Amino acid sequence: SKTVSLPKKLELFSLFLQGVKDMHAKKIVHRDLKNANVLFKEINEKIKIKIIDFGFSCSFEDVIHSKDIKGTLFHLSPEGLKGEVQYPDKLDSWS
Repeated sequence: SKTVSLPKKLELFSLFLQGVKDMHAKKIVHRDLKNANVLFKEINEKIKIKIIDFGFSCSFEDVIHSKDIKGTLFHLSPEGLKGEVQYPDKLDSWS
């Protein structure tokens, strides 16, 4: 088992947040962000992050007008559970 240093963990988290920021800049909400949907790989000491499983994702506009509750129960935001979404990016921020 390989131990990951704090600086590497911070780098991973920073890359993950950049991926979420890029997704939100395109007005896409994932709606199911969780550990199992984030992959990472180190190649020649360079880390790559991939956010996967966009099965519940949709546009900001679609999620605002939808009453559908999508995502993994323990990762859902309170407004996501109620189907009352005003700020779609907050759904992903919560998880």
